[in-house]
Amino acid sequence: KRLKIILSAEEPISRPYLKKRCMESFGIVRGGAQAALKLDKLISRCAFSSESVGGTEYFYRNPRSLRTDRFRREGRIKRRRSAEDFTPFETAALIKGILEEKVTLYDDELTALVASVYGVKETDSFAAFVLCALSYGETKGMFVRSGSGRISLA
Repeated sequence: KRLKIILSAEEPISRPYLKKRCMESFGIVRGGAQAALKLDKLISRCAFSSESVGGTEYFYRNPRSLRTDRFRREGRIKRRRSAEDFTPFETAALIKGILEEKVTLYDDELTALVASVYGVKETDSFAAFVLCALSYGETKGMFVRSGSGRISLA
């Protein structure tokens, strides 16, 4: 029941972030391998709709949550702190907004701007996540990459 409530509030949500949020709801800050395994089994039993992007599974209840026209900004309390806590769908929407203002940017410039908007550190894993969101946007026809490597709106 708790997994369904979290999914409804946070959709779309990655498997690692769903497990993390579920454990946090019980007051568990660091779960062990056994707890993660049990949560994986429970998630599988729930048979949530999912879409895989960049090797990460994202769960949702309503397909409209996969739209790339909005992104969620953290409030005063920052719960999302790493790449697995965000989705490529909302990140593609954020990149689209950035490119509407800046017109064209390189990968590293986009990564820095996305990290600053999300309020997270710019790590290698976060840079890889932003590249995944860019690739997702390119496959959806949102972005194009020039021969020099600059990204702009399609």
